[in-house]
Amino acid sequence: DGTAKVDSLNKLCRKLDDNGKIIGSELKVIKLAEKLNYKKGLAQALNNIGVAYYNLDKGEQALDYHKQALAIRKELLEQTKQSGNQDEITKAKKDVSASYSNIGNAYDKLGDKKKAIDHHSMSFKIRQEIKDTNGMARSYNNIASAYLDLPDYYKAIDFGFKAVKLYDAIKEKSDNLANALNNIGLGYERLKELDKALNHYNKALLLQKELGNQDEIAKLINNIANIYLLQGQLAKDATVKKSKFLAALENYSRSLNILEASDDKSSIALVYNNIGNIYWELNDYDQALSYLNKSLNLYKLLGSKTDIASAMNSLATHFLRQKDFNRSVKYAMSAFALADSIHDAEQIKNSSEILSNDYYYLNQFEKSLFFYKKYTAQKDTLTN
Repeated sequence: DGTAKVDSLNKLCRKLDDNGKIIGSELKVIKLAEKLNYKKGLAQALNNIGVAYYNLDKGEQALDYHKQALAIRKELLEQTKQSGNQDEITKAKKDVSASYSNIGNAYDKLGDKKKAIDHHSMSFKIRQEIKDTNGMARSYNNIASAYLDLPDYYKAIDFGFKAVKLYDAIKEKSDNLANALNNIGLGYERLKELDKALNHYNKALLLQKELGNQDEIAKLINNIANIYLLQGQLAKDATVKKSKFLAALENYSRSLNILEASDDKSSIALVYNNIGNIYWELNDYDQALSYLNKSLNLYKLLGSKTDIASAMNSLATHFLRQKDFNRSVKYAMSAFALADSIHDAEQIKNSSEILSNDYYYLNQFEKSLFFYKKYTAQKDTLTN
């Protein structure tokens, strides 16, 4: 049976560890499914290629394949509705909800947080219709993640708690629950409610240790280190300040050791940036610059525009503090252009603030005022 062969091959492809091999194998499956006019198997193959491209940090290609899968799945859903078989209708709706979710993830990868939220919301609505509690919780968590980057930290926290409530209702202790707790922690961290952030990070860390997820353990140790960094920056006493910075550096180093063993490049780039910031606070400027450059180069390799803009802003801040205003302008202007192209309000705000300061010290007051107005407009938008 040809259709059974397509289904079997799709299942086998999903188990492969090599995303490149998944894509190559599924392209062959697509030809077989098209030959058989087996649309369900075709949609699954397109979906699997989309997931593989997402894992390779290739958002445009992921989006294209997931949109193709969605179109077929919506067509199949309409056909299934004609049969009146509720079990089959539910399965078809579950497939459509998965495609909406995957499209949301692709938009999130590309930095378009509003479209990500729209598609995760569409996925949630269908999951609610079919009473897919686990799926609803995942949608809430995906929406929380997007709101963190939009950013709207209060909504991120709210959707994080909604996800936790659903996971508690079905008594699920999983990576998904830990991610929801982490998102709540991130929201509180960015609102400078550091004790609440640390509490939720520690809850998530405890759960990830139970599950044995080393990559996630590393990310949470990094987040805990961020809290020590912030506490150090806020501390008045010099001894307390230095002890917090050293605690942050110790935790960042622990996180990096775990991540380097797993080759999680995106997380490694983030920790490089954080270590750079810590070395700055410890007055080791050469080490700071070295790690900030490592972070930017790795983000460029991965192609994440939001992260590239953030890394450029970190370097611009470094040169601003060093009073090398022309080099600071170079990085901040690149960050501003990139952030503006993807409507990233947070990075537009950050680069505008840096540029306003740079141009002030360069005695270019009109440009300084221009970017100060940009900064305050973005700041007001984010606060609202």
